[in-house]
Amino acid sequence: MGAGVAALVGTPVTTVTRVAAAVLAYGPAVMASHRSSAWLWGAPVRGDDPVELLTTAHHRRSRRPDVVIHRPTGHTQVRSVRRYGIATTSPLRALLDLGASAPEAVAPTLEQFLRSGIVTFGGVRAALQRHRRKGRHGVAALAAALDDLAAEGAVTDSELETVMRRVFRRAGLDGWELHPRVAGFEVDFCFRTERVVVEVDGWWFHADRRRDWEQGLERDLVLQAAGWLVSHVTWRMATRRPDPAAERLRATLARRR
Repeated sequence: MGAGVAALVGTPVTTVTRVAAAVLAYGPAVMASHRSSAWLWGAPVRGDDPVELLTTAHHRRSRRPDVVIHRPTGHTQVRSVRRYGIATTSPLRALLDLGASAPEAVAPTLEQFLRSGIVTFGGVRAALQRHRRKGRHGVAALAAALDDLAAEGAVTDSELETVMRRVFRRAGLDGWELHPRVAGFEVDFCFRTERVVVEVDGWWFHADRRRDWEQGLERDLVLQAAGWLVSHVTWRMATRRPDPAAERLRATLARRR
């Protein structure tokens, strides 16, 4: 597993064990950071390619090609927390560090952290205020991601909603709202001018599919009676055939105008 680190025979080698072994191998002044820390907190990134660590000890050097060691700039003191029993940076620190090493991963990671409740809009804004004055790398990517989410007014509830939002953006479909209330119901998306509701359907999300199907059917009938057209998009449509799904929606919106 690493210098001075052993595992029981038969222990599976996973991302958690790789990160844990690296932290243990490099000593008490080391913690998981950047992509490795973000992965431990649930981010959609690779956490062990390579394992990224942060240390406040200047004598620590990486002796392995699969481990990268970072050091905080200036005299910033970094407090570690525990995740799966592993010393790691906090979710807020992980977001800032991710902005420096993998800026393209900041937006989906921020949304995942907000969705799971491990960070809040207010907490992220406060962290940005503190670190802007210090000229920290990663601040720009995190600030841009937060501003984009704030402009949209809501955080998606599921990965499928996040995928659907990307479909809208790539197709240049504007004017949609996320999680608005329409005819007494909270819907996934709506185009208010055209009076079109878009519902994304992932059947695995529902514990009782028959009951949920009946409730969804009743909601669709109420929306249609109120003059709204309801369009359903499945996971397969959004991920495997996003362009035809977007074109059908574009045609629907054009007719409704």
